Parts: sequence; structure tokens; C-alpha cells
Amino acid sequence: MTIRATFNGDGFVTGFYPSGIVGDNYPEDTVEISTEQYQDLLTYQGLRRYVDGKIVEYTPPAPVPTADDFRRAIQSLIDAKAQEKQYDDGNSLASYVNSTIEQWSAEATLFVAWRDQVWAYALAELDRVQNGDREQPSVGAFLAELPVFEWPVE
Repeated sequence: MTIRATFNGDGFVTGFYPSGIVGDNYPEDTVEISTEQYQDLLTYQGLRRYVDGKIVEYTPPAPVPTADDFRRAIQSLIDAKAQEKQYDDGNSLASYVNSTIEQWSAEATLFVAWRDQVWAYALAELDRVQNGDREQPSVGAFLAELPVFEWPVE
């Protein structure tokens, strides 16, 4: 059995035409492929392309992180810092700013000041990216830029 296939301009398969089904009525732009190539294209859909007469592996580019990806990563960093002191998350710790327990109030005050620095920096840099004044970094690289906070030694 002969198998022919069509490919788009990027080399991705758009159709298969086995001779047992279409006979000799192939579209004009088909390319003959082997049974092994057919199986490879089926098994790895979207991860194989036709380039210069060969089926080659294709690794899609990593998705560009969205503003929401950055927001979630920053909030996770903030929550992790609060959890170092056994608070549920950043919001929980921040709620202790006016606590009558001095230690909790002090921890919350230090934390809120740092949290505000983090978000002020993040939002300013977001504006720079959106205005074209800076390239968008990866999420990990951006987290490394954020103000660092270490709990005071007791």
C-alpha cells in the first residue's frame, strides 16, 4: 500500500492519503511517505515536520509567560515567605499588623513592608515590559530580581 501525505507551509501534516482508500486519486501536492514515517507522524502529532524531504523532530517553543503566570509565581514566593513563620499565607500574616501580640505584629509589619516592595517593583517592571522599555524576562529570572527578605534572627 502506498501512503501519501500533504503538509502545510511549516511542514506539519494536513492529511494522509492511503492508496487503499483513495486509489490513485491523490491531491497534486501530496508526498509519498513510508509506513514508518506515517506511524511516526501519527504517534507524534505536532512533534514531527516534513523538511527538505525528511520527517524531522520538532520541539515547539516554550510558551511565553503571561502576566498571570508572573502574578501567581510572585504570590507563591510571598506566601512561602509567610509560611516560613507558620502562617497560612501572605494574606494571613499581613492581617496580624495590628495584633495585640507584639511578635505577630512585628512580623506582620516587616513582612508587609517587604511585600509592598515586591509588588511595587513587579508592577513598575511590568509597565516597562508593556511599554517596550525592557525585554520580558523568564519567570525564574524575574523572581531572582525581586527584593530579598530574610527574617531577623531572634
